[in-house]
Amino acid sequence: MKKPLISIAMATYNGEKYLREQLDSLLAQDYSPVEIIVSDDASKDGTAGILKEYAKKCNLHYTVNPVNLGFVKNFVNAIQKCTGDFITFCDQDDIWQVNKLTRLLESIGGASLVCSDAELIDGSGKTISMSMFDYTDRHVPSHEELKTYLVWGNFVTGCTAMIRREMLKSSLPIPDGEKAHDWWFALRAAYGNGIAFVREPLVRYRQHATNTLGAGSEVKKGVFGKIARWFGGLFRDRRNSFDYRYAVTQSTRLPSVMEHLPLSDEDKQVYLDANRYYNQYARHYFHFGTAGIAWKYRKYNGIRNRLVWLKRLIG
Repeated sequence: MKKPLISIAMATYNGEKYLREQLDSLLAQDYSPVEIIVSDDASKDGTAGILKEYAKKCNLHYTVNPVNLGFVKNFVNAIQKCTGDFITFCDQDDIWQVNKLTRLLESIGGASLVCSDAELIDGSGKTISMSMFDYTDRHVPSHEELKTYLVWGNFVTGCTAMIRREMLKSSLPIPDGEKAHDWWFALRAAYGNGIAFVREPLVRYRQHATNTLGAGSEVKKGVFGKIARWFGGLFRDRRNSFDYRYAVTQSTRLPSVMEHLPLSDEDKQVYLDANRYYNQYARHYFHFGTAGIAWKYRKYNGIRNRLVWLKRLIG
């Protein structure tokens, strides 16, 4: 039986520092056949030269955008050029475990998307945590709570994910209001055949100062760290806080997402509640009117944490 082709969709931008190490980890995969499709977002460093070098020795094809498209559109540019039966998303600065593709393919089953845990590393490659899910206090929702969970937060990290090619029909183009390609594909998978999860850390996920997106903003270091963050937030300008910026992003993002998903009446109510919640939080320091919403959805993502719920209540 012919093995399915797996495409690796990579988006690059000024990535010369870590790019070789990442590409070497792709070439070391124990699964074949693989194609690597790279879209470079008009890098100003030596990224294009490295891609040209690797294109001569493996099945790597790359294009360089004449102008900067931005993170999401650059990823879409790579995804649209993939020809594989399955498509994986790849950042320029991580390191893949040698069995990543094999384990994802083994685990996807009938699901639309599969993702895994990740080992967090710093800029020098030193381990921060062997489990991103433990370090950031995430949990994997059940199939029944998946759609609601994904309204409030995303547990699918793009560099750990693989999708079926047929997902592209329902997922592209990505709505203009969507801020992250992985969150959008997670939502579409929730309305498709669901999401499978591999508990193993199949990616060494690098956290450093120039990450476009990363785990660092939501890191929680134990009970005392959570308490310190909460009290510290009371005495700083809330407009500089992650919670405030997240609320602003969500309040503009959710209406766009609603227009592009096949929502039931029950699903629509969840989105309307979430949109009201984040609009209130973005506009007012005190927002007691959202306390009921926070309590209703407390089991989902950050809202389930009582300290976070209390912080939401008082601003």
